[in-house]
Amino acid sequence: MKLKRLFRFILTFISLLITASSCQISGGLSEVSDSLSKDTSSTMSEVPEESKVELPFTPIQRPKLLADSMPALCEPLPSGDFIQPWYCATWSVSQWEMYLKVIKRAGLDFVILQGTSDRKDGKYIGFSYPSEMASDSNLSASNVYVTEMTVANLLEAAKKNDMQVYLGIGGDNKWWNYAFSDLSWCTKEAELANRTAEELYNLYKKDYPETFAGWYWTWEMFSAKDKYEVNWSKMISITLDKLTELDHSMPCIFSPFYSSYEEPDLERVSEQWTYLLKNTAFREGDIFCPQDNIGIHSKDYGDEAKGAKYSITFMENIVRALKEATEKNPKVRFWLNVENFNDGKPASIARYADQLDIASKYAEKLITFSYAHYYSPINVDVSYNKQFLQYKKWIEQNPQTEK
Repeated sequence: MKLKRLFRFILTFISLLITASSCQISGGLSEVSDSLSKDTSSTMSEVPEESKVELPFTPIQRPKLLADSMPALCEPLPSGDFIQPWYCATWSVSQWEMYLKVIKRAGLDFVILQGTSDRKDGKYIGFSYPSEMASDSNLSASNVYVTEMTVANLLEAAKKNDMQVYLGIGGDNKWWNYAFSDLSWCTKEAELANRTAEELYNLYKKDYPETFAGWYWTWEMFSAKDKYEVNWSKMISITLDKLTELDHSMPCIFSPFYSSYEEPDLERVSEQWTYLLKNTAFREGDIFCPQDNIGIHSKDYGDEAKGAKYSITFMENIVRALKEATEKNPKVRFWLNVENFNDGKPASIARYADQLDIASKYAEKLITFSYAHYYSPINVDVSYNKQFLQYKKWIEQNPQTEK
């Protein structure tokens, strides 16, 4: 998921790229539409319900983990998917429906639109909905790019398919220059996030009361050596107070990662997130959902990312520390975001399934970054979707949790 930083969705709002991307995706959707039933239903439906299916891969051999002897808290399958605005900005309702049908058949029931606004150097450069801020020269760049129907089309398609949507609030690229070291910057950005959230709520909650289920904190926090969590806690609390004012029943998802650049030790990771969980105004039902990082950083897999340098045992200990920190705040739920990519390409199903298995021993629910980008037949070779559907069928026939 760190790859998100490489093409953060400022690309959403560069008009030529959007146009080109839209044309390419439209073509892909058209090609997939006729074959989707073959890719999903015929792949598995031809197998009689009572017939046993086999795993579509050979399980990965790796060092033994504590998780291997633990009971599963949930089935090792994702429930929600991330999608980035640059990829889907100009999708019609029917295009959204095609994608939602793909992930629904894969067992997912909600989608997170990673962001709905984007700021660069203090100015809004894009919106995925009709924001009043786009016309304010004090807030938005002169060439601000607005795709007014992105959010509306997603919500409409999700409603038709009985799925839920979490909307990312958005952020500023200065985050990656460590602007959050300045509390005044954090306060200003939190207040702007509040305006975005209020606009989204007023525009869409009434028409999509069940579909518009919650929020995503687009800022990506990370495990670090310095105590950035002090400012992050204050920044988050400002926005959570606003979200409570709007609708206390709509949870917010947070998905930080372990930084291989900062390289904090296990003790520091525990200290950092324990502070954040204990000192932030989290509400009942808010969701702490760290990126699992296991497939990205662990050097014990055959297809790990370039630069992977940590033992899988160390990465499991990071997950344990994050879970233990979350348990310090009984209001907050602990999920895991399982990453299914490898250097910008799809990870093997074998590696992904092993990550899901490990994560299922620690989290009550799993989401993924990202079926849309790395496993959907709309975007990559259909073999990934086919293998995953077979894996899903195997899990259904061999449940990992007690009924």
